[in-house]
Amino acid sequence: MQTISRCSINSWGPVWFLLSVLFFAGCSGNDDGTGNPNEGSAIAFDCSASDMRAAKTTAADMQYFRISAIWNKGNGVYASFMDKQLVERDGDNWVYSPVKYWPGYGTVSFFAYSPATLSGLDLLYIENSSNEASFEYTVSKNYQEQEDFMVASNLDKNGNPIRLYFEHALAGVYFRARSGEAGVSFRIREIKLTGIYSKGILTGIPNEETKTSDWTWYGQSGATSYVVYQKYPFETQGDEYGDVGDLMVLPQGQDQDINVPPIKIEVLYDIVGGAADQIRTYELEKSFTFEKGRKYTLHLTLDTQASSLSQKQYAGMTAKSGLYIASEPTESR
Repeated sequence: MQTISRCSINSWGPVWFLLSVLFFAGCSGNDDGTGNPNEGSAIAFDCSASDMRAAKTTAADMQYFRISAIWNKGNGVYASFMDKQLVERDGDNWVYSPVKYWPGYGTVSFFAYSPATLSGLDLLYIENSSNEASFEYTVSKNYQEQEDFMVASNLDKNGNPIRLYFEHALAGVYFRARSGEAGVSFRIREIKLTGIYSKGILTGIPNEETKTSDWTWYGQSGATSYVVYQKYPFETQGDEYGDVGDLMVLPQGQDQDINVPPIKIEVLYDIVGGAADQIRTYELEKSFTFEKGRKYTLHLTLDTQASSLSQKQYAGMTAKSGLYIASEPTESR
C-alpha cells in the first residue's frame, strides 16, 4: 500500500506533464475552462475530529474511515471518483490503495464516515448536482455494540490537502446514580431508556462559506427501548454520584402530541438488605431534545418510595427533583 502523507505531493516529470496537458486539451468538451494546477498530484488526507468527552472515538485513536468522492467535470457532467474507499492511519499519515490523482480540470467533493466497518449504515446516497450526501442509519439496540458514528466532508476541491473534520453524528447518554436516603444503599440492575427512535437519515447540506456540509437528522422512526446493565450491578455509595453506564442515541426531539408518551427512564433496582425488583420511573419534559455531538449526563437519585406514573419526576436542573441533566457540547481538536 502506497503511503500518502498529509503534505506530500508526487509530481510528474515535465515531459509527461506536457503530454497530459495535450491529452486533456483534447477533452475540452467536458472542461469548465479552468485547468487544475495540481493535476497529477496524489490526493492526500489530513484528519481531525470534534471532541465529545468520554466519546468512544477521538482524532487520536481513529484508525480507519471510508470515503466517497464525486468529480464535477463542469457543464453539468459528474462522475464517481471514489466509492467507499478504505483509508487507514500509518503513523502520522493516512494511506489508501489504489492511490488517486488530481484530474486535470473540474473539482472533486469528498464525503467520509467512520468507523470503516459501520454496521448501522443502511444506505449512503450522494446527490451530484446539489453536493448533498445522505446516510440512512440505525443505532444498535445493544449498547455494548454501538458505534461512535462520525461524518466529514470537503467540497469543491482541486488540490491538497483534503482536510476532513469528523463530527460526532450521535448523542452520548451517561447515567450516574446516588442514594437519596441516609444509610440506605441501592443496587441497580438495569436502566432502560424508552420511547427512543432508532432509525434516521443524516443529510449534509453544502455550506458555501466553509466548503463543508452542515449535517442534520430527519425522518426519525422505529421507536424502541435501550437498556444499560452491568455484569456486576452498580451499588450506590451514600449521596455521592457514581457512574452506572452509557450509550449512544439518535439525535431527536419529542412528539408534541399529548397522546404520545414522552421519553422515559426506568431504573430496576434492589434495596440492599431490603425489597427487591423495585422500579423508579422518570419522564423527560416534552421540550427536551437529544442533539448530535452532545453529551448528556443523567443524574439519578433513588429512594425507598414506590414509583408510579402519578409520581413521575421531571427532568430539571436541581438535584431535588430526583433527576437532573447536564449537557456538554463537543469541542474542536
